[in-house]
Amino acid sequence: MILVAYITLQASSVFTYKGTAEINYARDVYGQGMGGTGIGDLLRINTSLQNPALSTTLDKTYFATGLSMGYTTYSDIDKNTFKDDQIFLPYLYISFPYKNNRFGINFSNISSGSLDTEKEGFTNFNDPEEDPIKYRLEQNVSFSLYQAGIFHAYKSKIMNVGIALNYIIGHRIEYTASEFPREHNLVNSMFELDQSFSNPTFVFGIAKEFETLSAGASYTLPVELKGESTFKSNLTTDPNGDAYYDYPASLAFGMAWKPITSLSFSTDFDYQQWKDTDNFPNPVNTTRIGAGLAWTGASRSNLFFTKIPARFGMSYRNLPFTINDSKINEIAYHFGLSIPLKQSENSIDFALKLFERGDANKHDYEESGFLLSIGTQGFDFLRKPQNRKEPRDIPKPSR
Repeated sequence: MILVAYITLQASSVFTYKGTAEINYARDVYGQGMGGTGIGDLLRINTSLQNPALSTTLDKTYFATGLSMGYTTYSDIDKNTFKDDQIFLPYLYISFPYKNNRFGINFSNISSGSLDTEKEGFTNFNDPEEDPIKYRLEQNVSFSLYQAGIFHAYKSKIMNVGIALNYIIGHRIEYTASEFPREHNLVNSMFELDQSFSNPTFVFGIAKEFETLSAGASYTLPVELKGESTFKSNLTTDPNGDAYYDYPASLAFGMAWKPITSLSFSTDFDYQQWKDTDNFPNPVNTTRIGAGLAWTGASRSNLFFTKIPARFGMSYRNLPFTINDSKINEIAYHFGLSIPLKQSENSIDFALKLFERGDANKHDYEESGFLLSIGTQGFDFLRKPQNRKEPRDIPKPSR
């Protein structure tokens, strides 16, 4: 059931028709509320999947997952606005300790997007002598990219290292249908291109802690995803064509600093070589920069609100393609807080992302919206609970 939900839930972007617009950088919900950072943060329990070496922050069996939901508002150059909702599960993480090693499995959303449009109007098929005929045009684009994998991390005094083997699965559907009134004796048309592709890749990560400072980096190998495509229409079906998708090489680097017990800073940099891919016209390499500040909570304070861990940050990135020879940029503001549970390693995290993407004057469209993420982590479900019902000796008072 969980895997089905991961595969069917998607994010939304008006730029999905052009290429891969929505990208999940595999930070946990805690990091998402801190500017989307955490690639090098060993100063906290960190379940971000982009760097497998971060699993060394854990010494118990650990589980983490999340849910992201929100709304996106699209605007075109004529100031027409449209609204669409989005919901997806960003990641699932389970890890197990063995001495200085960590082993685990993960499942995450790499990228997804959907766009449904419908238009009604009149056309004379560019023949001025013909009377205009009413028509309805429906176009749908859906894209998803997920990964499932296993990872291993080793904790060392010199440097923590990690490696992950991820199997990437992708799916893209393009659908177009036109409809005319029956009295005109015109043939309604329907076209659908259904593509599926997959292949494995490796992720390598390192991380090092220096008392109040930590740093980490990861590298993902590029891979060509291969599969099959099926073209359908109301007249014919052509199955078993070839489908390809180039997944780019990715490099990420980050640092974290904790000057005092209750305050920490984190910054991340992501770089992806989309220019070496052939997925869509005019691909460009992407960079993403994020920075954030976290208040970890003052446990001895008498004020309730100062005990709640809270975070905020900013991020900036460009999309992996251009429109009208102009880069599409995104700026986002991040906010987060946590609800600690009885055990210190368990928590429920919240993150809110407010974003703006594109410029209608340059790219024909622009969009803005919010994304609320809820995550839970902890729960050492393999640890044997303490038995408080067994008979035990009651000490006798001394005389």
